[in-house]
Amino acid sequence: MALIICKKCGHTVSDKATECPSCGSPIRNHCRSIQDVLSGKWGKYFLLSSILLLANAIAGIVLNRLSSQIDEHAWLFLSPMLIVVYYVATISINYVLGMTCKSRSKQVSAVSMCILAFIFRIVVFIVLANGIINELLILRPLIYLLLFTSFLIVVFSLRGMVKYAVLLLLVTYLLDEVQLFLPLFQFQQDFYVCYAYVCYALQAIASILFICIAIKHMRNSAKP
Repeated sequence: MALIICKKCGHTVSDKATECPSCGSPIRNHCRSIQDVLSGKWGKYFLLSSILLLANAIAGIVLNRLSSQIDEHAWLFLSPMLIVVYYVATISINYVLGMTCKSRSKQVSAVSMCILAFIFRIVVFIVLANGIINELLILRPLIYLLLFTSFLIVVFSLRGMVKYAVLLLLVTYLLDEVQLFLPLFQFQQDFYVCYAYVCYALQAIASILFICIAIKHMRNSAKP
């Protein structure tokens, strides 16, 4: 049991209490179980976001396979679409999972990191597309660090299968971070292709787990 501060009178009360014993003000505990979150309206948003994340992983695998056949103009069209889909899904998933955090500030911090990573990713895309300021490419490792930290914040409040799905996402962010430094070792091209397949496969598995979890809790909430 933890103690929290009543916002109305300032007295300390149990986080399990429904109202303050001093002033009678209702205590709204931000922490919710993943079952409660996904059984409500947020379950649909979580399911849709998980489907988008899965679609992004599949598209990444396909494009990685056809990379030699896609010209530069097509990449400039497809890349921003994939970036937007990926980060919209990621931010949404992080927001919903953040509802299980013990405090509102943790959820806000996690989502803010995802949004900041999205902004940095757009900046990096513009830099790569136009070759404006190559020094800004230093943002690339920071992007995955922000994503990793944002989901690390929420993973401690999760239990069961959803926790393992988030851990898979954390592994993908670590692999993406390592991938930035692989060119220093001058591996053969086939190695980089296989490495990308592994990253996308882990993302796809995590997405499928999220989808199954969302469907499970939504079905349970629909039962009379």
